[in-house]
Amino acid sequence: MLNVCFDACEYLQIRFVLAAEFDGEETRLFHTNLNLGGIRPDRFRESRREVIRRINPHDSEEEWEAAWREECESVEEILRAAKQEKELRLWWSSNPATVCGLFCLVSALEGIDCRLYCAVMPKTIGTRPAGHDKAWDEAKWHEILAGLKHPWEMDPDTRELFARVWEKLAAENAELRATVDDVVQSVPIDYLDSEILAYAPLDEDFLEQNLVGWAMQSRHYMIPSFIEERINVMIREGLFSVVSTEPLAPGVVRRILRPSPERAKRGG
Repeated sequence: MLNVCFDACEYLQIRFVLAAEFDGEETRLFHTNLNLGGIRPDRFRESRREVIRRINPHDSEEEWEAAWREECESVEEILRAAKQEKELRLWWSSNPATVCGLFCLVSALEGIDCRLYCAVMPKTIGTRPAGHDKAWDEAKWHEILAGLKHPWEMDPDTRELFARVWEKLAAENAELRATVDDVVQSVPIDYLDSEILAYAPLDEDFLEQNLVGWAMQSRHYMIPSFIEERINVMIREGLFSVVSTEPLAPGVVRRILRPSPERAKRGG
């Protein structure tokens, strides 16, 4: 049975554990970060390549194109496995990117006669050391294996519901999708700004990575590059000023930020 994941971090963990525990257990990654950027069918390729650019701003055009081709090849393999093997195991979590990916895949599988089994992925996001975008806390080995013990099969009504929800989200084509009242919905691009702003100190300098790390650990599970985008918007709006900048590695900068009087006025 082919395992399918919808988040890069979840994918790396599941692939490693299952490959070590079971012979022949393969894992593939479906389109990632579908909670960010446009998803309208007629502009899907352009929108997804733009998201790849935003996530990896320091890569070259060739690297962006290679990443897109790799995603497409993985998706094709997943659809091929559904047609040939007639079953898939989908790893489910509350990460909005994962939920959006799940909805998208179920929509893509309409008309394909296959069985879908869902396994629960434990929450994976923990403390992020400053300056290391990929240093996430990992789910425990036994927690991932526990997800295999009680899989549930997705029934036709649920598949129909998920496909229709994805069509609605795609038609809305918002720049961001987030969890609102336990449901993934289309939201404005600045939807998370008030929460990010509320967490930032009111009257003392602080490390930008600490704010990014909090946002990644929140219920929204946003990728760091998106949070950094929103912080840059707040800097341009005069809510924060940059006290110091220190390069740590190619594409990684350590910044100390200072709240402005305007930030204090807005409170948190």
